[in-house]
Amino acid sequence: MIHEKLIRKFASLPVRKIIDILKFIASKPNGVSVLDVETFWEQHEDGRKMTRSFKGETRIIDNTIRNLLNKLVLDKCLFREKQGKNYLYFIDKNDQNQLKVEDSEGITDLIRWALTLKKYKGLIFFEELEEILNISIEDILAEDNLKLDDIRPFIDFETTDEVYSGWGKNVFADQITIKVSDHMAYFYKIISFINETVEFTYRSFQVDEIITVSHAEPYLLKEHNKRWYLIAFDPGKNEVFPFSIDRVIKITDSFASKNYQIPRDFNPRTYWKDCVGVYMDKQKGAQKVSFELKNGPRYNNQKYLISSPMHASQKAIQLENGWMRFEYFIHIGPEVVRQIRQWGVENLCNIEPEELDEDVRFG
Repeated sequence: MIHEKLIRKFASLPVRKIIDILKFIASKPNGVSVLDVETFWEQHEDGRKMTRSFKGETRIIDNTIRNLLNKLVLDKCLFREKQGKNYLYFIDKNDQNQLKVEDSEGITDLIRWALTLKKYKGLIFFEELEEILNISIEDILAEDNLKLDDIRPFIDFETTDEVYSGWGKNVFADQITIKVSDHMAYFYKIISFINETVEFTYRSFQVDEIITVSHAEPYLLKEHNKRWYLIAFDPGKNEVFPFSIDRVIKITDSFASKNYQIPRDFNPRTYWKDCVGVYMDKQKGAQKVSFELKNGPRYNNQKYLISSPMHASQKAIQLENGWMRFEYFIHIGPEVVRQIRQWGVENLCNIEPEELDEDVRFG
């Protein structure tokens, strides 16, 4: 089984960068200095990508190298000794095998997870797992006479090629052979490792035209309602904005990109706390929403909504004559309107605020 520390600690860090740096340190049994690692990273193919926007500089230093090494020391993936005025970092000689596969049976669960997530085409789970293990999945399986078909996933997500009609091609592109998965792979690499601004043409439903988005800073890939979104800071709007990836028409190849950093306070778990879906009303913010709902002639609407809340803030209050009031504190947007309308306007009353009532009934 791959070393437990690597599995536990690398899940949320840029895998390629850490693995390559650890391999470099492992090749130097006498230890390396911060300067040695900085020099190695400058000469690394992926490290050079980070210097594009600093032309003319004689030396480029990744300021995160020292912090990264110290974090790996705290996580006991590296060791540090002081020699003279400097510190040297090294991997314990008795622990050199931590970058190798020790037991092919023990990684079956990792392969199963990668296989489960591989359905999201464009996200390179297999490639990253192979880099962590330092061996190809095919070679691991061959040792036990196994095939990928022999590893059965335990989880099946709803989103499949058949359910999501837009998956596999960009239905709004000039050439429909452009794959959404190709765009996802590109943005995934930008977010997880390269951290360079991007430019792309996009079909905007807000203005109903094709626009060019320049120097966007990708923060996150987010799935919602069987659609993938690129969450990125758009300098043109001066805000974080969700771009539906199936409406990205073309990514600009020759673009003078700039390095950026994802803000430390950007937390997906809290950013959409008051949202239903990805829409956020930046002007009005979250507000109190309520409506009264009765059961239909065939379906128990109230129990369905109670068992599957529209939002975590949902409160259900039983009323007289079979009605029930549902209250929320949320941003009002298209997803809210659609979800309320699905119960049937004949089963709804007293929708507040008034503008939401108009959108549900007449929008």
